Amino acid sequence: MELSSFFCTKGKDNPIRFITIEIFAVIGFALSWLVFAHTPLLWLLGLLIIGVITLSAYRRVLDSKKGLLGVILCALANSILFANLVVPSGWLGLSMSLLLVALTTFFVAKDKSQTRGQFVQGYCGPKQVTPRIRPARMRIEPTLGEQPPKLAEPKDQIAQHQYDSEPPHQDLLQQSWQQLLQQLQALPLKPITIAASLLVSLLVITIMVTHLINDEGEYQDESPAQVQSEQLNSSDVSLDDGLDLHLVVANNQFYVSWFGEANSSGRLWDLATATGDLSCSELSFNKNDKFRPIQVDVLDTGKTRAQFSPLDTKAIINQLAKRNQASICGYKFSLKGSTNAMSINDDFFNLMD
Repeated sequence: MELSSFFCTKGKDNPIRFITIEIFAVIGFALSWLVFAHTPLLWLLGLLIIGVITLSAYRRVLDSKKGLLGVILCALANSILFANLVVPSGWLGLSMSLLLVALTTFFVAKDKSQTRGQFVQGYCGPKQVTPRIRPARMRIEPTLGEQPPKLAEPKDQIAQHQYDSEPPHQDLLQQSWQQLLQQLQALPLKPITIAASLLVSLLVITIMVTHLINDEGEYQDESPAQVQSEQLNSSDVSLDDGLDLHLVVANNQFYVSWFGEANSSGRLWDLATATGDLSCSELSFNKNDKFRPIQVDVLDTGKTRAQFSPLDTKAIINQLAKRNQASICGYKFSLKGSTNAMSINDDFFNLMD
């Protein structure tokens, strides 16, 4: 198979080839996200895959002689799927985008082929591969006397016929493609039904894997029992400038929170992956003392909460008591009266020097 046929704008794709390319496009999206997440290469591969499947949809409508609506829908559906992978939206959003891809794939592939030309591996066009035949060569054996010249042995001719019958440089991928097409054509079911079944199976598997990844990923929510336990063993102090301090006594976990201007809940900063809003990467004081939060989230209540390492809890509390100003995520907070506010709370007072 010629690689240039995937970028051809004058050829035609039959339904099986188009659906097969769409299946590999979905697999390509998933592999690109798993290997190159949070890198510019992810965007490059995603745009390349979207371009390949869009051109395949265009060749498919040329084959079925339908309008360009299917091409537009196919490009939009795959773009939405890629966007849901790049910007995590939960397994429900990813499932809906996969369903949209399946529907648009069926819409483009359902029409019968109107092309009378010969398809090679599902493609018909100027980039079509034709077998190359090497001219037969005959070797004349030298003879003595007046005997007629002797031609080459039959075994040489047999070897030559074997060479002509096999396409040169045929790799494993091309052989697998041909075997797949032959098996699909040999089945009594319609090719469109077979391909659609394969696509649906792939979508179901992808949804299940994505659901498991989200359950175990970095965006996993805390269990109700854990939240209740932290609430029973915690202390809170509210400062005059709107900065709230939260201390979990059991594990010395420390949080600061405030009401910001964020419109939706989600993660603003994650230290483990070093991704997010860089202005939220440090809690700084007016004496250039800085502490890095583990993560910063916008809660459903509208509050922005920064979580810090238990190793920094004592140092942060003492800085809050001694300094005049603190800043994080672009917000500046006055610490006037913070020492008195924390001294009233025994848990905070025990950590103060």
